[in-house]
Amino acid sequence: MGLISIVERETQGKDAFMSVVVVVSFFAKDGGLDELISVMHQICPETRAFAGCLSLKMCVERELNKIQFFQEWETKGHQEAYGDWRMANGFDLVDPLINGEPTITYFDVHTTY
Repeated sequence: MGLISIVERETQGKDAFMSVVVVVSFFAKDGGLDELISVMHQICPETRAFAGCLSLKMCVERELNKIQFFQEWETKGHQEAYGDWRMANGFDLVDPLINGEPTITYFDVHTTY
């Protein structure tokens, strides 16, 4: 196998496209977790449909009144564009239901198995 064949295989393989995983955490106000979950159910389809969003999972930790999203985006720029859009489109529904600001952590996908 020549060098060109090896390069083509590597650039077309499963690791050729490295996305970004974003973890976003919200803490609901006391007694407001179910309402926050309901609002998230309303707005998450827009998130998933946003350009560059590859996947979206909402996880709930009831003991901590916490919702955590695991998002996969084509690039960090796609997620940042979404974040800017979301602040003007629907965050007003979320903000009164949460304590503090959401935390956002970015991870470059290193390897996909």
